[in-house]
Amino acid sequence: MTIEPKRLEDGLRAEATRWFSAQRSGDMAAEEREAFADWLRSNPGAHAQLERLQQQWDALDSIANDPAVLEIREHDVHAYNRPARFKALLALAAAVLLLVSSSVTFLQYGNPVRSWFGSEGELFRTGTGQRTTATLTDGSVVTLDAESELRVVEMGARRRLRLIRGHAFFQVAKDRVHPFLVEAASKTIRAVGTEFDVQLDDQAKLTVTLIEGKVRVEQPNGWVRPGRRVNMVAGARLIAKSDHAWNVTHVDTASETSWLTGRLTFIREPLAEALNEVNRYSARKIVFVDGPAPATNIVGVFAAGDVDSFVTALELNGIARVSDRTDTKIMVTRSARDGRGD
Repeated sequence: MTIEPKRLEDGLRAEATRWFSAQRSGDMAAEEREAFADWLRSNPGAHAQLERLQQQWDALDSIANDPAVLEIREHDVHAYNRPARFKALLALAAAVLLLVSSSVTFLQYGNPVRSWFGSEGELFRTGTGQRTTATLTDGSVVTLDAESELRVVEMGARRRLRLIRGHAFFQVAKDRVHPFLVEAASKTIRAVGTEFDVQLDDQAKLTVTLIEGKVRVEQPNGWVRPGRRVNMVAGARLIAKSDHAWNVTHVDTASETSWLTGRLTFIREPLAEALNEVNRYSARKIVFVDGPAPATNIVGVFAAGDVDSFVTALELNGIARVSDRTDTKIMVTRSARDGRGD
């Protein structure tokens, strides 16, 4: 029986990642160093794989002073006055953070960014890796992220839109006479003149991040649930889950809206949620084939659409390894030492 060359390459890549991580740790015993030397001698493509990993690792230096990275570090210095924990977070950040090149086009897949004029009744949709900007008749601007859908319900006495799915950023033209309403998951975000970010995931979890100004998020009374209302100020993020649990925290708004400039920024984000976000920008989806994604939180900055770098980061952290690749999927399995929690 012969083994496909592609599977051989995937196996060699996984072995190279394991040895590269062992070298970086500085904890290789004498017998491990001998085994490493034997592996190099017996695998002609080993040096090339290690060189590829080294080049990706070296790219980390290019973003050491990236403002987003410095903000993450500064935040953790104040939030965690525990050296061991902070060191672990930085180690994870170093392994996950990958170069975000200014030459990388945000829309790696799909059509170029398009601009539209939105009028009442119009429906906007984006596919994988696409982004659309719509200027409404009142002068407000809506940026629709990948795999999202938005309807302009009315633009009269009230300016009312409905986010059906996905992610959108709203820059609202000031008009105190005509309120600006965004409906999503049976809730309403009410604004006058402001900037805010709204995301609705597949589990009906609503996330609202206020960049500037003020908004009010409301949920009307229902047959089995009481009505709710939250007033938000700039820098606040509301997460409202389908189980009616609402949580408001203060966040770094630059990181929360980095997708507008082609970057995906994760600050201790659950891997499963980060994976869903990364997959929205690529025609090739990362899929765990041996169960759900590990319960691991990650820190990182990635170029939207760069699934290969995300997978490499998982391998370098010992979280997952690639088992197979097709034109539409990158299949991964849990590593023996998948990281858990932060």
